Amino acid sequence: MIYPQYDRLSKDEWEELWPSAGPRVEGTSVIERAETFGIDMTLVIESLNLSLTQRLRRAQEAALSILKVKLAAVSGQTARKSRK
Repeated sequence: MIYPQYDRLSKDEWEELWPSAGPRVEGTSVIERAETFGIDMTLVIESLNLSLTQRLRRAQEAALSILKVKLAAVSGQTARKSRK
């Protein structure tokens, strides 16, 4: 652990403090818990097969797409207001 005070917590205390970590069922793997939660593991595996640079480029492209959609929405609102 990074912080020494975290080593002092028991497993039960961790689960109480971090309920968002999800239920811990003995005998289930992280992958099984992720699939139960609804995560598409094929996308995770595909991402892990990419290099760090490729993953960063993909994230930047996604962020740029979101920005373009936001700008289009704002410019559309401005155009509608000016017509009234």
